[in-house]
Amino acid sequence: MEGAVYKIWAAIGPLIGVLVGAWLTARWQRKRWIQDNKRAEYREVLDALQKYRWYLLNYLAVAGGSLVAEDARTHEERRAAFADAEVSVSNCLADRLFIRESLARTKVREDLRKFQTSLDKNDESSVTRSIEVLTEFHERILKAADEDLGLK
Repeated sequence: MEGAVYKIWAAIGPLIGVLVGAWLTARWQRKRWIQDNKRAEYREVLDALQKYRWYLLNYLAVAGGSLVAEDARTHEERRAAFADAEVSVSNCLADRLFIRESLARTKVREDLRKFQTSLDKNDESSVTRSIEVLTEFHERILKAADEDLGLK
């Protein structure tokens, strides 16, 4: 009887080992794929926030009279670039698939909307306040990324 069990195990044991190995590999690859996509999405959000920060500060500096960088853009071109960056960062915060829950917990999207509506483009202190607020948003997103990706 023992010989029969060994013969059966010898026949199906490797098959079971291959199936378990395939299942573990697929599971690991899925986790890795999700982590890679999360990293890419966090990068997109941070890049969009940085682009928004640059265009906002440049726009505020020009509107306030203290030009940050002299360039050949007209006011309309600057305004269009700023509006594009504003839409881009809002969309990035709204439509990420893999990190939406982590971003929702940061409340950055809601706070960004409040910030945008409270922004006085004629107030010279808006530049300083904008730097502080956007830096704080950046740090909140980085903290969420650290926790979500298990970096800390």
